[in-house]
Amino acid sequence: PGGPKEGPVPNFDIDAALKFDASEVGFPIRNPRVPDSWQPNSGTRTKVNGPGGGEVSTVGYITETGAFMQLTQSSATEEALVPSLFGNRSATDAAQLDGHTWVIYGEQGSEPVWVADFTDVRILLRGAGTTDEFTELAHAVDGATPLKK
Repeated sequence: PGGPKEGPVPNFDIDAALKFDASEVGFPIRNPRVPDSWQPNSGTRTKVNGPGGGEVSTVGYITETGAFMQLTQSSATEEALVPSLFGNRSATDAAQLDGHTWVIYGEQGSEPVWVADFTDVRILLRGAGTTDEFTELAHAVDGATPLKK
């Protein structure tokens, strides 16, 4: 249970999900323009409790190469968000893209996690994608205008 399944990619209305989240949460939600070959397949909303916590909106995609990529947007701080979702990880690298510093949490045997602070929202990317796919999603998020509430 909970892992990837063989067969067709589930149908998920990412536009409706993110529009709904934008109307409900207290921070800007972006709907990045990803390649047409990426198929949205999942979404959820949750909360990080405790100091630095906040609401969390997550959607997932299957890339053209068949890799799962996840986009999380949250009002939680990076210090609360990463351990809440992925346990005790340490930053292992950083990438500068479009004026944002993406802190990379790598761990042997686990999918990488990239996190950037967009001032009023933290953006977290994770998945089995290539570095190019992470970079493509990061650029798409940066270029997306926040949705209207």
